[in-house]
Amino acid sequence: MITTPHPYYITPSRIQINSFFRGMGFKGAYSPTMAQEICNAYSHIMYGGNVAEAFDGPGYGKPGYEKNLKDFLSKLDYSYEGRTPMAKALSIIATIYNQKSTSTQNTESGIEDDNEALDLFSESDSSCGSKLAQDINADLDRYEKLMPSGSYNAKTFGADGKDTLKSVAAAKLDIRQLNVLNKLARLKIYENEIAAHKEITWKVNPLSTDVKVVPLTDFSQSLKVSPVQRAMPHYQYKLATKQVMPKEHIKYTIKKQCLAFLIDDSGSMCDNFKMEWVKALLLNRIDQVIKGEAELFICTFEDQLDENAWIPVRNKEEADEVLENFHQFFQFDRGATDIEKAVTQAITDIKSGTLNGNITIDSIKPQICVINDGDDYISPHYTPDFVVHGFILGSTNHNMQKMCEKSGGIYEQFNR
Repeated sequence: MITTPHPYYITPSRIQINSFFRGMGFKGAYSPTMAQEICNAYSHIMYGGNVAEAFDGPGYGKPGYEKNLKDFLSKLDYSYEGRTPMAKALSIIATIYNQKSTSTQNTESGIEDDNEALDLFSESDSSCGSKLAQDINADLDRYEKLMPSGSYNAKTFGADGKDTLKSVAAAKLDIRQLNVLNKLARLKIYENEIAAHKEITWKVNPLSTDVKVVPLTDFSQSLKVSPVQRAMPHYQYKLATKQVMPKEHIKYTIKKQCLAFLIDDSGSMCDNFKMEWVKALLLNRIDQVIKGEAELFICTFEDQLDENAWIPVRNKEEADEVLENFHQFFQFDRGATDIEKAVTQAITDIKSGTLNGNITIDSIKPQICVINDGDDYISPHYTPDFVVHGFILGSTNHNMQKMCEKSGGIYEQFNR
């Protein structure tokens, strides 16, 4: 090895490393020696030093490889998940495994031959160590953004936000799902451009148990002014000018944002690539529900909106039901679509305050997200009454883009 541990740290054995990796749920192939190098390097940081202090090992007798490995260990960002050296090593190695894999990753592959780790660092390419570190740092950053602790994405993509490292959760995904995650990281929806916002209001209610100091609106409220305020200088003047603040029993009203999600249910949407995007975008909206910021209402459409088939997602239980029964709710097996008509009908339904005849909408600032995959009809002059965001899969729809931009929404196009 090129590294030695900090004097207060003992390098873990191969058996200890393997027990920890498997116990944390990592099933991929890996190099134990690589894990030991990372543990040694991080041990110096853990005790207040720096990685350069670790480079006192005997080496491998391969100067080019050793330089790249030193560059790699020096330029890694160790601030990401994992508090111990072995946890740091697992995060980094799981990310390397993700980058090297080319097929579904759910089988136990065992431990690699250590010599395979040498292939990561070429003798001739003097920059490959730095480049690998940059790629790993970028992926760890994506995992942090896409699977924050407690988010619905963390649960759905296999992490529990506490015991499972995000990089290990990502290592359980197949390449198609990883590509979706990587593309989602660049979406505007992750920059809070369409984040939901709840509204909290209050009014005086003598029967409520909540108490709040409120502005004086009527002199009869002067009896509710605290003794402290009454003892203040110039109290009578402040009372006359309504500058005092009485205590009132009040009732809070919380209204969440209304998010409508319209999904093209035509046969052309029955494609793994497109269904992964539908689920990923749906998860983003569900996250807003779980955070308590919004109420989500989902409906499919083709030549018109399925107005009697709105699916409410207002809490965790309803979210679980939709995700667990995704393929029952969304068949993707029907005909041509008319986006403008579907959006217009959705706006009418939301304005009515009732969906399906029995679902009451008592939310604010409605926004509509449309996801479809074709250049379906929308008038270039159409401007919806609500903000509309458009997500189109594998195609282009200029009129859909115009509709979204005129409404104040965003438009995103996704290709394979």
